[in-house]
Amino acid sequence: MLIRRVKLLSFTLVCYPPPFPFVAPQPFVPFAIGEVAFPEGIAIMGQLVGKKYEDLKIGMDVEMIVDKLFEDEQGNEVVGWKFRPSKIVNIACAMALVGDESVEAVA
Repeated sequence: MLIRRVKLLSFTLVCYPPPFPFVAPQPFVPFAIGEVAFPEGIAIMGQLVGKKYEDLKIGMDVEMIVDKLFEDEQGNEVVGWKFRPSKIVNIACAMALVGDESVEAVA
């Protein structure tokens, strides 16, 4: 299993509808896509959501989420991974906030 919190390595704005199997909304709206690095040594690409393109920064922390990509011809949601700005700054502090005593908070 991969950790959800990763680093944004690079990004760009997709200004044309990608080819099949991607199904773009009509009318097409440009979207950000980025390459992210997992601590386990894997790098993958995915859509970037939750932040304006001009506010994205290389090296920022993002987290992997599962979200709707499109609906197929039968109306079924097709889901995949996307990345959004990380909401957890320090996992140990977050665990302490919810009362998990197995994690020691760090300064």
